[in-house]
Amino acid sequence: MIDANLNPRWIDIDLEDLLSSKLRIKILKKLARYGELNISALVKETASNHGEIIKSIAFLKENELIEEKFFGRIRIFRLRKETLLGKIISDFFSYFP
Repeated sequence: MIDANLNPRWIDIDLEDLLSSKLRIKILKKLARYGELNISALVKETASNHGEIIKSIAFLKENELIEEKFFGRIRIFRLRKETLLGKIISDFFSYFP
């Protein structure tokens, strides 16, 4: 159920661009499942390489689907569930293992 307190601003992103990459879908799925992950965990969980993860993360950050936190040199990423699209993506992936 969509919460009425969510930021109603729709993210201006072409759905085809978002879903055209299996890696972006995997990243969103893992972030929806685990909450927060660093790049090393994303590499391991998605069975991808560091460079491809960085490119996909840049696309997702640019489109405000994920946010980044810094703890010293460690970068932690999380899905922005406070946005409408972030909540929809999180809810969608909750139905899949």
